[in-house]
Amino acid sequence: MPIKDIKKVCYVGAGTMGSYNSLISALAGYEVTLYDISEDALENAPQNQLNWVEILAEREIAQPDAVQAASARITRTSDPQKAAQGADLLSESVFERLDLKRETHRKFEQLLPSHAIMTTNTSTLLLSDIESAVAQGEKFAAMHFHQFTPLVDIVAGPRTTSDTIEIIKRFIKSQDQVYVELKKEREGYLHNDMFVALLSTAIMLAVLLKMITIFRGSSSQRGCQGTGAALAVGACPQDGIGKTDRARFCPGDMLTKVREVADQVGCARSRGDHVHAGESLQNALLVFSKRRTDAQRLPVFDIHPRRIECS
Repeated sequence: MPIKDIKKVCYVGAGTMGSYNSLISALAGYEVTLYDISEDALENAPQNQLNWVEILAEREIAQPDAVQAASARITRTSDPQKAAQGADLLSESVFERLDLKRETHRKFEQLLPSHAIMTTNTSTLLLSDIESAVAQGEKFAAMHFHQFTPLVDIVAGPRTTSDTIEIIKRFIKSQDQVYVELKKEREGYLHNDMFVALLSTAIMLAVLLKMITIFRGSSSQRGCQGTGAALAVGACPQDGIGKTDRARFCPGDMLTKVREVADQVGCARSRGDHVHAGESLQNALLVFSKRRTDAQRLPVFDIHPRRIECS
């Protein structure tokens, strides 16, 4: 049920997140406008939303008839003035480029009513790098959604007022979602950082186990690939997401890294470092662990978003 402070919500960017978030707000009863410069994106948005009918029902978020009705109520436009007119809240989900996000917020600040709150759905950029582009920083914050889960990250900027954050919190609750308020900005917020760690650990273990199986019968290189994989994981920085110096797993580079690192450390071919199949995983994990500091080791989390009540 809509809160009194917000009646109309403007979503900027009709990609996956903008289309999904606008649908959630329409389901909650808000008047919603979805804006994009691409007519194709706007034209495809309704079908994309209907494609989520099954999973939304499975997650008990909405039934098919409600999804269809909510999608039909969304106004879609490539006219920024029409999109911003009368909006009480803006949520931006354009491409993860700092210059584009800054320019988008700068433009819409001139079009929105003076009382409107502006938010960014950025997944990887720091809020402070974006909010300096707007004049009314007191009405600017990060409101980061997670598709098909009720979790929403909230981060205040250096000028954001407590009143703005309280309105955002009530808006999130009105959509039957759960917020996590971070007191300090961070690339990836809370959920993304945990999820990347969880995914990295899971893929690393899967790769190691697969390699142990493949090379179980090899007497000349037994165990080499397990160690190489672990070293590759520790050595491969993730450059595409955020601005972090943490070493993280890069799936696309895994096989190349395994071969490179295996050659560098010599493995069985030049050093005689024979590790039997039964010991490969233990040895690889030991090497992986030793190459990282305590702060860099990847933890494993058991995450149940609907059980979280955080503030």
